[in-house]
Amino acid sequence: MKIIFFGTPELAAPVLKRISDSHTIVMVVTQPDTLFGRKQILTPSPIAKVAEELNLPVLKPEKLTTEIKEQLQSLNADLFVTFAYGKIFKADFLNICPKGGINIHPSLLPLYRGASPIQSAILAGEERSGISIQQIALEVDSGDILKSEDFFITPEDNAISIEEKVAVQAADMIEQVLCEIENGTSKSIKQDSAKATFCKMISKNDGNIDWNTEVNCIFNKIRAFAKWPVASTMLDGKKLNIHKACISKMGNSGTPAGTIICADKKNGLHIQCGTGVLEIKELQLAGKNKLKTADFLNGCRDLAGKCLVTF
Repeated sequence: MKIIFFGTPELAAPVLKRISDSHTIVMVVTQPDTLFGRKQILTPSPIAKVAEELNLPVLKPEKLTTEIKEQLQSLNADLFVTFAYGKIFKADFLNICPKGGINIHPSLLPLYRGASPIQSAILAGEERSGISIQQIALEVDSGDILKSEDFFITPEDNAISIEEKVAVQAADMIEQVLCEIENGTSKSIKQDSAKATFCKMISKNDGNIDWNTEVNCIFNKIRAFAKWPVASTMLDGKKLNIHKACISKMGNSGTPAGTIICADKKNGLHIQCGTGVLEIKELQLAGKNKLKTADFLNGCRDLAGKCLVTF
């Protein structure tokens, strides 16, 4: 089949590569280049880079205008595939291909419709989530399901490791779905919208830690925002990013929430939460490198008794 692919982040790269192995990709549509890093270098999206490696044509529109729609229609593609593209399609875009379009969504729809399904599942403490391949519909993530598969979320998982799972699993799934569409054997199941749950776009402030909350909530926040915006707090007036943690076996200390109960290389770094205690495993002070706790404590001493506050 001739396919138009819409995608932007690294998460979608294995799917793009797998489709290109068996089908003709007539266009890759991705987000425009963005300024990146301290030097603000104009940088193409991960999908744009992969498309270049595969010698595929790339389109980077600011908006999905009527002119863009007409340009894509002129390619006479059979189907379009979207995965984490980052823009919502208007009604007139749903018909740019005779076989319509399909979308890969990293949740077990109708659960976690919206922009942050992986992070939201981790925040909720889910032990199981999955991937749904759906037909594109006008209402976001409401299309009929062509295929779904689940996976487990372990306490060691965070948003980064789950994205890695999704990238590999989705690439295997899309191959079968495209084969069935091409052969005319695909079957779909309508979603039960009465069971739908929704998740929002993540903002930078979502990473702020409120130490008055229960330890499991803080632990899940650190895991959910491991990639961006990264869970953070304040130590002595400086921003402190917490990249990795676990729930401590220590009992409640009776000290105010946010108090550093223990900070030494033998016992580690433990923080009192609203209920329960969190042990920090990997962290980063503003302007410094990310460090394991033992290495961090080499340069930051006498922390016990200090109080971390919301950023």
